[in-house]
Amino acid sequence: MSTPTQRLLSLLNLEEIGENRFTAHAPETTVQRVFGGQVAAQSLMAAMRTVDEDRQVHSLHSSFFHHGDPTIPIIFEVDRVRDGRAFSNRVVTAYQEDRPIFMMITGFHIQEPGPEHQITRPVVPWPDEVADVLPDMVKRGVPWLADQFPGSEAIKVNLVQPLDVQAAVQANTLQLWFKSAEPINGDMRLHACFLTFASDMALLIPAVLPHMPTPTTRYQLASLNHSIWFQRPVKFDDWLLYNMRSCRAAGARGTAQGHVYTRDGELVATITQEGLIRPQGDTGQMATGLDHKGRLINP
Repeated sequence: MSTPTQRLLSLLNLEEIGENRFTAHAPETTVQRVFGGQVAAQSLMAAMRTVDEDRQVHSLHSSFFHHGDPTIPIIFEVDRVRDGRAFSNRVVTAYQEDRPIFMMITGFHIQEPGPEHQITRPVVPWPDEVADVLPDMVKRGVPWLADQFPGSEAIKVNLVQPLDVQAAVQANTLQLWFKSAEPINGDMRLHACFLTFASDMALLIPAVLPHMPTPTTRYQLASLNHSIWFQRPVKFDDWLLYNMRSCRAAGARGTAQGHVYTRDGELVATITQEGLIRPQGDTGQMATGLDHKGRLINP
């Protein structure tokens, strides 16, 4: 029996099928669409396979075009845009049956010394002082959570504050500690891919929670675009604080930003996302969603 971490690693173990072309193992899932964090992490890995190992990813900017079908193989095509003395750039397009479903622009940089400053990490309880939220959600009747995010069982998530509307409105933030459930090997590129995968699991929630006034409210949720700036190399098998905040929701879209800190307070990544939060009324159907108390629901 493979472990959850090994199963997530298998999703990132791309097969080269041609020059600058890759495909990936498809996870077993009952949902009708590919999790956005999965295709983003796989696209980043495809780009990494074409770049020298001394160049670490410093940013990625991506857009989702269509829901991926988990029963159809995804083909990742990499365009080697630039290889300079210190920087490399790649464009990755993910296809299913010749239809583009996702595109990512990535940048890589040789580590160089330079001036440093950062915003201060919020003071929050340590990860061992707050609840491991995923097992709690399963106990509360959400056993399908791992199906909604195939590979999520490889990620430990300890929520800092209760996931409810009142807390979201008062603080306008969602804070959690997360890390891989097991150690990751010494390849720092895998750590960046794990962070990319996990970063899409919760960032849209702060944009949705303040807008759930009744028990019957339902929303169609979908990631539209996703960007990450890697300010420092990320070590994802140690606890990281994900401090998320939504700056605006309008026109059936919400925007949120997250900062990722180490336990020592170092800011290692900044993440932004725009997502669809289309109201569905009393009878709306969707693949994933939240009830009026901010709890994940099974449609």
